[in-house]
Amino acid sequence: MNKYNRNKLVKFDIFYKIISVAVSYPILLMIVKLALKFSGVKYLTNEYIYTFFSKPTTILGVFLIMLLFLLNVSMEQQFVFAGYERLRTERMRIAYVIDNGFWGMKNILKPWNILSLLLTGIIVITMNLAVVYNIIINVVNVKTYIAEGLKKSVDIRYIIVGILAVLLFVTAMGIFTSCIMYDKKTSFFGAFRESFRISAGNLLKVLFYVTVYNIAVMAVVIILYAAISAIVIAGVNVLDLNKAGAAIYLTVIRYFSMFMNVALSLVSVPVTFVFISWMYGKFAGNAPGSRIDREKSYHSLVKFVIAASCILDIFYVYSSINDNHFKQIDFFRIVEITSHRGSSLSFPENTMLAF
Repeated sequence: MNKYNRNKLVKFDIFYKIISVAVSYPILLMIVKLALKFSGVKYLTNEYIYTFFSKPTTILGVFLIMLLFLLNVSMEQQFVFAGYERLRTERMRIAYVIDNGFWGMKNILKPWNILSLLLTGIIVITMNLAVVYNIIINVVNVKTYIAEGLKKSVDIRYIIVGILAVLLFVTAMGIFTSCIMYDKKTSFFGAFRESFRISAGNLLKVLFYVTVYNIAVMAVVIILYAAISAIVIAGVNVLDLNKAGAAIYLTVIRYFSMFMNVALSLVSVPVTFVFISWMYGKFAGNAPGSRIDREKSYHSLVKFVIAASCILDIFYVYSSINDNHFKQIDFFRIVEITSHRGSSLSFPENTMLAF
């Protein structure tokens, strides 16, 4: 593998993420605000969440958010496929990745191929169950709902197992569909049939690789949490902060979880597509169709777009710090960690001495 090309593909994906956030974030924010406005909700609490999601405007908003996610992921997928096939060449040109990525996306957006967007979303979720679980379990109140649901109704367990089984089956059978669509520019149904044929002939191996990939992702998550826990505990002991140890630990873990949610979400998608590309080469070989390979440079345009996107992203971060854009939704509020100050006999509560 060409080290120069590998580094260039990593940089390209980082730039894509920067541009994607700059474009997608204001659209996401607008959809959420309009959904709240048209549903008549000024502040969304957990008690009204079911009523909120039953509104037609909310259902439309959820659909648009899912569509935005699927478009972003599919576009990144096509860029990764284009970059991956050039990893072993002498020099990767950004123009090649851009041209063929957009060409592949144009094929996906044809009316008869639009189902490939949904399949891509299913595959990304199934290949990153550990990441999805980490995000869900760290969102305030979600884990409580899941726990209560499992206690009250045993049927939910069967539903969850059933959903996971369906996701795994669809992923195993259709995992190479997007690769084939990019490789040969075929229709979704034709590519899915070929993917089904390839996977059926290597079913145990495909399931093994999908399982190992998920275990590897889960291991990374556990190792990162264990490492940060060990660092915090060691720091508390070294600095002799045992009295505040629990509060410090919980605070660090809370912010680390937020960082992990963002970082894993950004990294897991391109890594998944690189892994699938490797599997496709292993089981199906390389039989590429036509490609766009012209001597053209987008350097000036790319630099301008990246610079503008960086400015917008910095503005989004700054504005979010000063004013939480999702403050109308109780679901996303983070509960502050507090602790009993102790020693109330020596320093009575609500006195200047205590403060």
